[in-house]
Amino acid sequence: MASDSGGHGATPGRRPSPWPKQPVTPIPDLEPFLIDPIFFGRINNIGRPRDEHGRPTKTVGRVTVVPFGFAVAVTVLVASTWSASVENGLLRPAHAMPIWKDLLRFMLRHKTGEVGGLSLFEDFPALILAVTITTSMILVYGLFRDASRLHDSMERMSCVVFTSPTERDAAVKAVRDLNRRFRKTGKLAPVVLCGCVGSLIGVNLLFAHRRLYSFLGRDQYPDWWASLDPFRPAGVVWVILGGLGIYTVYVQAVLGISYVQLLKRSRRDYRFRPNIFNPDQFFGWHILRRMITNFEVGVVCTVLSCFAMSYFLPSAITGLVSIIVLSTFASVVLYVFFMVTSSFRRHVKYDKLQQVTALATAIERDENAHTVEAELRVLNAYSRLQLVKTIPNNPIRASWLIVGAATVFIPVVLVAFQVASYIAPPK
Repeated sequence: MASDSGGHGATPGRRPSPWPKQPVTPIPDLEPFLIDPIFFGRINNIGRPRDEHGRPTKTVGRVTVVPFGFAVAVTVLVASTWSASVENGLLRPAHAMPIWKDLLRFMLRHKTGEVGGLSLFEDFPALILAVTITTSMILVYGLFRDASRLHDSMERMSCVVFTSPTERDAAVKAVRDLNRRFRKTGKLAPVVLCGCVGSLIGVNLLFAHRRLYSFLGRDQYPDWWASLDPFRPAGVVWVILGGLGIYTVYVQAVLGISYVQLLKRSRRDYRFRPNIFNPDQFFGWHILRRMITNFEVGVVCTVLSCFAMSYFLPSAITGLVSIIVLSTFASVVLYVFFMVTSSFRRHVKYDKLQQVTALATAIERDENAHTVEAELRVLNAYSRLQLVKTIPNNPIRASWLIVGAATVFIPVVLVAFQVASYIAPPK
């Protein structure tokens, strides 16, 4: 049938599309800040663009990671040092032992004949936790901001592959369902945060009935800088900071485990692929690489936190329960890191294999055709093949993986020694 003047028929010389033309629905971005509307979500809403109805038009606000991190670090530093100095708990004036000897005494669990409880600058597990908790909060805020822009960035970089509109619709629905679950989870955030703070209050008060840091030779709790019984203002800071630390691990775990499950459920709907033309100096995976790096640094913080907690947890709970708590805490973070990394690694390897196979087929088809066009196609295929070979198998630079593994090794060994001390017979 001839086409009419309106152009409803097929255009001569152009292959008709196998699917009807329709608007393409982009994959929605994740909304991880819905998980925590109390702290991270509230900060993210500062300066967030909204439409005339008050609905946000973007997933991230104006507060970037650098000012957020600076504010958190200063707040933790000021709150902890000021509260500790209220009752002379910052540093004991009469304490003459060098810091390095103090640290060695703690690590080797040597007894001391000195009287008086630990001040803040002598409580090395507390100092380690202050650093790791502060770092973790900054990392999670950055992780949430990157996750909020991941899908949009990957699509703009042509790093998402669908084989049919049906699969795109399935992926869109899966992400929207996940965001709805994030919103439901966020409604429980106040309860979870109160539970985290309450658990730290309980742990602190349990120290009063047991021997805190008993390996030092005497009960340190009565004169400890962060005790709640007797009450010291620094104890409130210790509880709040510790509660926020547990809460931060919780919201990170919710995002990580949920996204791992999304990748598993949607593996037949779409796949991620690297862009061989390298538009952002990491094959279109710049934001993903930053997320994976955040996860890796988070693993280091987790292991260091386990090392610090292994010193005082047995003072509140038994050694066996301490091992279970520390193992669970570390396992969740390690599971998310390895599952996300391995999932994207599989995507990269599969796509590289697909591209190599397609290019090899094209070369085999054209190399025996003695035409200028065929020779140009062969040269182009070989050049693309070289580009494909430059794509790394991991969505993170190998040097970062090596540095991360080396950084984690030392605290893992130290934690192992701590766990061994739980089960070793007393001398």
